[in-house]
Amino acid sequence: MRYAIACGLANHDPTASPRAALAAGNKRSFAAVTDPERLEEILRVVWTYAGPPATEVALKFVLYAFPATR
Repeated sequence: MRYAIACGLANHDPTASPRAALAAGNKRSFAAVTDPERLEEILRVVWTYAGPPATEVALKFVLYAFPATR
């Protein structure tokens, strides 16, 4: 919106007042598996899961996707 105002495409920034009213989120730490033996157990459970196919695929997808998250 600041760019639009600078270029003359907008007169005011409608996001200014809600931005001031919203509180910043709290940072939280999440649990992590740091023990290789515990990770091995989790991998074994996921790869032997025999529930609904969509859940099985989702669990396996998370194993491939989680290293890319930060």
